[in-house]
Amino acid sequence: MTQRILLLSNNSDHSACFKQALADEDQCFEDGDPKTINLRNAINNTAANLVVIIMKEICEKTEELIFNHLKSDPIPVIMFIENTDYIKAATATQAGVSAYVVDGFREDRIKPILSAAVTRFEASQKLQNKLLEVQNELKERKLIERAKGLLMKQRHCTEDEAYNALRNLSMKTNKRLGEISASIIDASMLLN
Repeated sequence: MTQRILLLSNNSDHSACFKQALADEDQCFEDGDPKTINLRNAINNTAANLVVIIMKEICEKTEELIFNHLKSDPIPVIMFIENTDYIKAATATQAGVSAYVVDGFREDRIKPILSAAVTRFEASQKLQNKLLEVQNELKERKLIERAKGLLMKQRHCTEDEAYNALRNLSMKTNKRLGEISASIIDASMLLN
């Protein structure tokens, strides 16, 4: 798979070095200046699946653009920064930057850093997706418990009977148990 890299650097020597390090790889590059680029448009227009930023030090505008983009559209971001402080490095990592490399821009390090950063990003995304899945399951479980309680109160039945009623309705209507439970809760609120 061709990796489409959005390369943001205001140093032409670093850009050339970066491209040379990946010359034997299946890569496609788009260049831009990190201080003036509209990051969202650049990523969308180039269909980039990786952003690499090479700067002497990160300015607040660039930092803000990257962090805002990562919140809404996660993408692996690798930053090579010559000068920084620990707070900026920690902030970038917490915001979702896959690799924040300080004073370590050397041609022989580029491939391993990119590989590790993409792998870290993919692992992080899997964890994030699993977290969302578990949170949704928990919400659904709470809806089911609440709907069972309403049915038990309304029908004067046991918990097992209430659950079986929910399950049967779920199978008849071909809807998830959580959807059925939410409908029962909504109907109950309307009637009360």
